[in-house]
Amino acid sequence: MGVVNRKCSSLLAWSMLVAGGLTVGISGCGDDTDTAPAPTNSSSTGGDNSSSMGGSTGGEGGSTMTTSTSSGGGGGNMTTGSCDEPKLLCGNDCVDPATDAKNCGACGYDCGSSSCIDGACRLASTQLAPTGVAVDATHLYWTNKGTAPDYLDGAVMRVVLGGGAAEVIAAMQGGPRAVAVDATSVYWANFTGGSINKADLDGSNPTQLASESKYPYDIAIDGQQIYWTQWLGSMPKRMPLTGGSSTTMANSQQNSAGIAVNSTTAFWTRFSNHRVGQAPINSSGFSELVSMQNFPFDIAVDEANVFFSNQGVNDGEGTIMTVPVGGNTATAIADQQAFPAGIALDATHVYWTSFGTSPEFDDGRVLKAKVDGSGQPEVLASKQHKPIYLAVDATSVYWTNQRGGTVMKAAK
Repeated sequence: MGVVNRKCSSLLAWSMLVAGGLTVGISGCGDDTDTAPAPTNSSSTGGDNSSSMGGSTGGEGGSTMTTSTSSGGGGGNMTTGSCDEPKLLCGNDCVDPATDAKNCGACGYDCGSSSCIDGACRLASTQLAPTGVAVDATHLYWTNKGTAPDYLDGAVMRVVLGGGAAEVIAAMQGGPRAVAVDATSVYWANFTGGSINKADLDGSNPTQLASESKYPYDIAIDGQQIYWTQWLGSMPKRMPLTGGSSTTMANSQQNSAGIAVNSTTAFWTRFSNHRVGQAPINSSGFSELVSMQNFPFDIAVDEANVFFSNQGVNDGEGTIMTVPVGGNTATAIADQQAFPAGIALDATHVYWTSFGTSPEFDDGRVLKAKVDGSGQPEVLASKQHKPIYLAVDATSVYWTNQRGGTVMKAAK
């Protein structure tokens, strides 16, 4: 499938990271510090298929005169007129959507106090391997995995959505990866630190919910429970948001990566085992949703369908897949993707990040497609530096550039 532009050549050798005396494999096609760790219980290379925005209009058509009709997620007025590319006509002015902070990537999309870089608003920079991301009505939250090899200087951060100074929610964390937020608390998993944690939204009252020695990888929450996967363990787990005993949802689930829940079921990817598993959220029982996938990484779900990213082995081999929650054959919404990673949903679209071309990963992208698979995928942001996870709200898509050390947003 092609893409509409809006604004490792082979699988790299498995490199090894020594963490706390335990050797953990890291995929060269994953993020620099943790994405797609090398399988400790690997099976075959898997089947033939692949979890975090207003991009610049670019300069791809040269300097010809063009008619611009732009509305964008930022709510600007639709205008018709002529500007020299790559500029857009916004109101009565020709603006450069790659750099104009009041019309960043789309007419009317305002970065507030943030800078507009390549058609996206930069909310934070100089971060230490920013990874997980979550959003509420006022703030964006993310994890900084920290500095190799021990990642003892990881942190959980937040910034107001309109831009401003980044705040530290929790410092000196052990390689925090995933983060989630609800109306009262922020939750995160410390990958190398081996714990599941929560705090008030401002970072006060930090609490360790669970000590988890098997490298917790991703988390999901609903109104009652928190769910997580283990990378080196084999047991996706859940427990009450208020704490207490954890419940094992399934055994023998090695190399579990992304996890997502709907009102009845938890779903997770098994990266090097090429499968997607599922289990009820309030009772026992496990079943396999699909198999023979091509390194499935992140996952998102609504009440009808499951969506997941297959990272693939080579540049351009990744796919975005969907399958009904009841199980069936998985179908591709987008193919020929360069190592797709994070994935998120709203009512009409699925959004994902693409690392870009190995080994530099400096041509990463953020894209979207209709949830029903119709039409062509649309590029929301390009020239990103290994974008990994993403989150969406009513107007914007947010993501972390792990190699670039930045946290970004753009119009949906």
